[in-house]
Amino acid sequence: MIVRITLIFLLLFSTPCFGLDVIFMQSGLVKNDTVLLSDVAQLSDSSPLAEALGSQVVGVAPAAGEARVLDAREIINKIGKSQNSLLKSVNWKGSPLISVKRESVSISSEKIQRIIDDFIKDNALRLPDAKISFTPDMVPLPFELESGSQSWDVIPSSPDIIGSSRFSIIFKVNGKVRKNFSVTGTTTAITPVVTATRSLRYGEIVTAEMVVIADRDISSLSGYCRNLSEVIGSIIKRNLSEGSAISPESVELPPVVNRGELVKIVVNTHGLLITATGVAKSDGHQNEVIRVQNTSSNKLIYCRVQAPGLVEVQI
Repeated sequence: MIVRITLIFLLLFSTPCFGLDVIFMQSGLVKNDTVLLSDVAQLSDSSPLAEALGSQVVGVAPAAGEARVLDAREIINKIGKSQNSLLKSVNWKGSPLISVKRESVSISSEKIQRIIDDFIKDNALRLPDAKISFTPDMVPLPFELESGSQSWDVIPSSPDIIGSSRFSIIFKVNGKVRKNFSVTGTTTAITPVVTATRSLRYGEIVTAEMVVIADRDISSLSGYCRNLSEVIGSIIKRNLSEGSAISPESVELPPVVNRGELVKIVVNTHGLLITATGVAKSDGHQNEVIRVQNTSSNKLIYCRVQAPGLVEVQI
């Protein structure tokens, strides 16, 4: 078939002609969505006619990095439909078939991973102080994009980024969306937190031997403590297994005032300080309001816990 087409071209273009020569090349490289005549042919001069012909769209460009074959006869017929008398002076020459390839830029697996890593770094100020990284389930496949000014948007599956199981990336070339895909995987956030050295039971008072600072992934934790001083001396509110990260919600400070304890009641009004003795009817933490029974009048009054053995009447 190619030999036959070649013979036809030899017969068509063998006679001597004068005017503008349009010489079809065997291959051409295009940057845009359409193929121009100047992409696939050489024009013998730079006359207005040559400039006009070179700007004619003769086909649709293939996808980035791919190629397609154009038939020179079809191009000639398409341009010749204009019935322009000036085209009679054009001498069509060259290859009967032209392989057209779309110019492209390769986006590697490494670049895809780097884009996600850079996104995490760029958002560091709104993330916890931790070593945050994303590990894909499988290495993302590379792909081709047409050449041009590249930009991209990264969208994590979780608005907080921490705990995201997927990152979607929208690639743009010259401001137009050209590729949209997702990479699934695991996002971890490793940082030192307070951790139990053994199983801790409800009601135990935490001592220094019970806890240690150790690296943990906080991406799935609802809360955590960073300093031992936050938990030593506190009371365990729920059972914890060995190695568990200790959160503020899993411990509480011991009460400042205990139920049944004698306390000093203070009333401070208009600069006048009045004191009395009472009995706490429940445990009370700092600034917590509890009921206290006045030992003199046996009346129950509400007081705010100020310090060990000291409460203040709420007026």
